[in-house]
Amino acid sequence: MQILTGLMILILSCIGHSELWVIVVNRFYGMRIRHSRLRALRHVHDVCVLLYPPCLFVGSLISEHGLLQGGTFDQQPAFVQIWISGTLVGLIPFTLGVIRWHLIQKESFLRKDSAQHYHLKAEAQRRPELGEIEGPRKHFAKSLPFSETFQLEVNRKSIPLAFRPERIAKADSLPTANELRILHLSDLHFIGCPGEGYYRFVVEKALEQNADLCIFAGDLIDEPAMIPDAVRLLKPLTETMPCFFVLGNHDWRYDPEEIRSAMVAGGWQVLGQDPKHMNIRGWQLHLEGSELPWMGDRYTNPREDLHTPFPQSSNEQPRPVRILVSHTPDQHRFAVRKGFDLMLTGHTHGGQILLPLIGPVYSPSIYGVRYASGLFEIGDLFLHVSRGIGGKDPLRWRCPPELTCLHLVSNSPVN
Repeated sequence: MQILTGLMILILSCIGHSELWVIVVNRFYGMRIRHSRLRALRHVHDVCVLLYPPCLFVGSLISEHGLLQGGTFDQQPAFVQIWISGTLVGLIPFTLGVIRWHLIQKESFLRKDSAQHYHLKAEAQRRPELGEIEGPRKHFAKSLPFSETFQLEVNRKSIPLAFRPERIAKADSLPTANELRILHLSDLHFIGCPGEGYYRFVVEKALEQNADLCIFAGDLIDEPAMIPDAVRLLKPLTETMPCFFVLGNHDWRYDPEEIRSAMVAGGWQVLGQDPKHMNIRGWQLHLEGSELPWMGDRYTNPREDLHTPFPQSSNEQPRPVRILVSHTPDQHRFAVRKGFDLMLTGHTHGGQILLPLIGPVYSPSIYGVRYASGLFEIGDLFLHVSRGIGGKDPLRWRCPPELTCLHLVSNSPVN
């Protein structure tokens, strides 16, 4: 019985130790830290997480009074007691995270009106004109069983916007259409995997949504040589609807100005410098972008004069729907404080791997996995975090790439 108790202590110590490392990695990856340093941190994480269990168990086996030799916890050396006690602290956030996933996050993660799932390899067999789906880049994860890297979920999510009296100037200035469709793209990560056929299919499905505008929330490339190909493959979107974008942390690694210039030349409008005002089928929109924390020297937080009214005509106009586009969901508190109605983000990839019972584990955010993916309501703010389309590491499990069409729904009668 004492050996079983010792074994349980060791197992719990390993879980807590791994959780503490996950907390560190998630938070650091949400900060403005150069990739070389983050990669070094990740290597240290990998070594520590992988080597800790065998070292701990072997030490408990060869020690005279080790936990696997029938010894009690009190019989262990002082430094072993302190170390194991410290790792057991990690069980607290681990347990709270699992509870939060089942009670709160899972519902937000799964929240959608409808979804269609596509297996792109099978699609390519039926439609050879799509082209190569996997791409030329070699990576061990491409051949792993059950990976969903080359799948795609196209979903629809409704966002009800209540046009309360304090939000409008007069009844006849309500939207002239009850619904506005926003195509939300994020994390394309052009790197040579997936291939052009995959992205061609994504654009094809995007166009089928008949959206009113398209918003891309950053991370276009992981290989600078692919910028022209990325812009070319996305061109049908800009020829069909207004398209806006911000850049992400992977774009920051290379030459952001080169990427911005190429995107603008391809018909995209950059957010982050000046707000964009527009009227689409009666919906007055105010769009702003932020590329913090990675590009905060020139492209800073959205303007502090956000509450400057929407450009007025001689007749009083309604308060516009305010949309913030940011690569990371970490700025949602800013969005709430400044009165945004909707915030569109990506960056987290939904965790890329969803473990049974536990949910997502790795999410590059100062909030960990709390906003890994899904549609959240935070006060009056709707926050949509996309799982993204691509990824530098082509590995997904129970977390397929996502293309979302957000349907903003007005509760007002159509004029």
